[in-house]
Amino acid sequence: MMVRYALAVAACLVALVLIGCGGDSEKHVVQLQLQVTEGPLSTAHPEQYRYVIATARNADGDPLVNASIEFHTTLGSFDNDTVTRRKVMTTSRGNADGSGRGEARLQLYPGAEAGTALVSIFSNGQQRSQSVLIEAGESGDPLTEVHQLGLSLSVSSLTVAGTTGQETSIVRIELQNADGQRVTPADEQQANLRVSMITRPGGGESLKPLPNPLEQSGSHQLELTTEQGLGQALLTAGTLPGVIELLVEFLPSLSGSNPLLVQSSRINVASGPAHSIAISYPIQNAIQDLGNGFYRRKGGLQVTDRYGNAVADDTVVSLGVLDTVLTSNIPPVLDYGFSQNVLYTNAGIRAGEASLTDVENSLFQSAYVEHNGIQRFIEPNDRVLLLNSPARDKSRFVAQLSPEAMTTTAGFMQDQDAVQYLVGAALKGIQVAGENAAGELQPGRVQTLTGAGTFYLTYPANRHTLGLGCQDPQLDTRYQPVGSAQVWLIAQVSDTDAAVVDNQGCYSALLDFQLRNLSGVSSLSETATLSLDVRDAAEIQLPFIEIKAQVSYTRNQGGLEVSVGFCDGRTDRRTNTNGACALPISIQGGQSGDRALLQLSVNGGNTIELDVTIPEN
Repeated sequence: MMVRYALAVAACLVALVLIGCGGDSEKHVVQLQLQVTEGPLSTAHPEQYRYVIATARNADGDPLVNASIEFHTTLGSFDNDTVTRRKVMTTSRGNADGSGRGEARLQLYPGAEAGTALVSIFSNGQQRSQSVLIEAGESGDPLTEVHQLGLSLSVSSLTVAGTTGQETSIVRIELQNADGQRVTPADEQQANLRVSMITRPGGGESLKPLPNPLEQSGSHQLELTTEQGLGQALLTAGTLPGVIELLVEFLPSLSGSNPLLVQSSRINVASGPAHSIAISYPIQNAIQDLGNGFYRRKGGLQVTDRYGNAVADDTVVSLGVLDTVLTSNIPPVLDYGFSQNVLYTNAGIRAGEASLTDVENSLFQSAYVEHNGIQRFIEPNDRVLLLNSPARDKSRFVAQLSPEAMTTTAGFMQDQDAVQYLVGAALKGIQVAGENAAGELQPGRVQTLTGAGTFYLTYPANRHTLGLGCQDPQLDTRYQPVGSAQVWLIAQVSDTDAAVVDNQGCYSALLDFQLRNLSGVSSLSETATLSLDVRDAAEIQLPFIEIKAQVSYTRNQGGLEVSVGFCDGRTDRRTNTNGACALPISIQGGQSGDRALLQLSVNGGNTIELDVTIPEN
């Protein structure tokens, strides 16, 4: 008795390892799916069949193994030799790649009676049903005669292999009768289709049979055996862009006088790896006042492969921005008071080494900017931009410093001398974000659609910040050292040759600008000083805006001379750090009745006109 019990327990344990002891997976079935594959069923062709597939899942949607499924049909048969309309199957563990897990499948044959079969599956109180048409026909009717080939592609535009896009397309070939219906020939035991690439770029494109593409190495020509009148192949793009055209031949027809052939439409292969990034900024409707003291400026980028094709959709472009340069070897010169950086030094990098060396610039440890009332030096993780280096070497981050060298967080890809570089950080409040496929903002990245992407620079908008980076940095005396206030954007696609460093962006003000005459006068008859200021459309004072002056004489018989000086305290006609200008107007000579028109204006704004008149004596 004990021996028998022990053997039973051992058998159960073995069964548990192999298929699960008992069969109670059925008790967990809460989701049941039914699928009947496509294809003709005719009483004239009892060898035809369609797959009936049941899938069992638990409450979490996971496929269930060893669940019992009952199959039932009102017409046809689940066996080709005997009439079998009820059958019980258990769900499978699936293939090595996980396909077929949780499925039970069998074949439905037409049998001898035509009509509509109601196919049903049952498990754990769940039921699913589907109607299947069984056609009537006479033995030897033209249903099995192949008159034409139907060819379709799941995707007609591919991306070059190795990108994030769609690299494969399923080629579907149907054997059809004269009415365009799929037919099953009498003999499908051997290859009856040949698929060939008659045009291809030559970058390693391949065709493989489905449903098991791993069973055969790819080639540009393939022979297939149809099943139920259907043949399928997997077309995979290669490493070059171009056009693929397919030719499909029905092999049994080639020996006759009317061979059956079909040629595909052109399959475009484009969108190789990212190779180039272009950045641009719109002018109209480009800046948004967020209403919280910050502005947001719109920018766009275009990413292409080396052949000028848009990269695959959802290509991710990493973005970084800085608004403060701590040291560089390109203009403008930064004067720290005790020393200044040197232009166009022979800085260098070496392949495999994470060091930028510049023996002519000894400021790596002592260069600083005034920030928050203190001296802010170069720190670890500040960004290093190499302006004239290849894409993969263009951006690095500071790791360590010595007087004449800077160690970066990653090594460089190649040797280079005469490197043009700058080191900086975002210290004044700028941030960059880009849109994803749903139009949502993501910090530091943008996703492309047809190669294009949209990003935004957000920055504080006040008289201490607006205009930063929008003009010659040496004009901006708000920040020390003068010239350090610069805006640079870096955009790059990881592990590609696509990277760009750009300084078109800046702390732009909101158009239209307003040149205001605070003196309240519209005419002059003698030398005077006008009180002016410049504001943007949100009434924010704009420093360092140039005021243009033009004088035209309408009557000048006495040598009238009207001249416009410089803004008080400056050597030009630009507003001061408060956006204001005390502008002297000199009126000399002239006689009674002489007149002139003085026009003052700013780019992107209005014009003020003042009449200059020598009064009657």
